[in-house]
Amino acid sequence: MIIFSISSIAQKTLLVEKIGRSSKYYYHVGDKIKVKTLENKTVYNGVLTEIRDSSITISSISGNLISVADITYVYRQFPGIRRLGFYLMGFGGVIFLVIAVNNLINNDQVFTQYAFIVSGSFIGAGLISLALSEKRYKIGTRWKVKILDGTLN
Repeated sequence: MIIFSISSIAQKTLLVEKIGRSSKYYYHVGDKIKVKTLENKTVYNGVLTEIRDSSITISSISGNLISVADITYVYRQFPGIRRLGFYLMGFGGVIFLVIAVNNLINNDQVFTQYAFIVSGSFIGAGLISLALSEKRYKIGTRWKVKILDGTLN
């Protein structure tokens, strides 16, 4: 039996973990990430393009390095909940237009209380979904950011 060995590729991973718990989130090159830094209090949102020994690069900042020690917040994003929020808000707007056009065709009062209640409920649910579509983790005593150096075979 002949075993072919493929050269190992070193792949670094950004790990955000809660100390004392099993909560861990891994970020690889190509993943979307949102972080806030301590030095200039700027929020960087984009695709993780490079992971080095003690720093990362995000596509939105055009090549500037972010030190791991400088990160104060990491935002975990939930794209499905965000998408649901936009759909609910859009559906609320469409419902409002349909009810208004229907009342206009039937020579009724165009803007009724019913139209505002129904469409406002969907728009409110969409705004709540957008607010809950990301969670902020404060890096400090409980949450830590580490860079893992692993190999892929």
